Amino acid sequence: MPARIASESSLKAVVSVSEMARTLGLSRSHFHALMKSGVMPQPVYCTRTRRPMFIRELQQECLVVRGTNIGHDGRYICFYAPRRRDTPQQHPTARRQERGVERHAELLSGLRSLGRTDVTDRQVDAAIAVCFPQGVNGTDDGLVLRAVWQHLRRQSGG
Repeated sequence: MPARIASESSLKAVVSVSEMARTLGLSRSHFHALMKSGVMPQPVYCTRTRRPMFIRELQQECLVVRGTNIGHDGRYICFYAPRRRDTPQQHPTARRQERGVERHAELLSGLRSLGRTDVTDRQVDAAIAVCFPQGVNGTDDGLVLRAVWQHLRRQSGG
């Protein structure tokens, strides 16, 4: 079922093809393919602008097709569950940087619990660069914490 099913009272007088596809939880291209094959009803067109639109009755028909899996033409149609988009998509580099920030937060917390309350992010970055020249990917967090703590202890002279 779509993530959001509109009720009769929440339907607008007219909606665009894009908005109808969004309401049904379908991509525009898939919705156009369904209209072309006869599974979904065809839109009406504004006589002045020639813009396709779905009036309230057609919106309701589309919702019935999506809800019952029986097409406008009487054929059975299986809809896949819409993709969940709880969070906006991020670039892979941004996710890696985000994980790096989380890892530093954990390291700083661990260092503070070991008595190093004066440590900064810059010091942690420098210690990681010296102790793990190839990076810390795949290295146990406990080993990273130990190496960084020992490096900072050597740097401070005690």
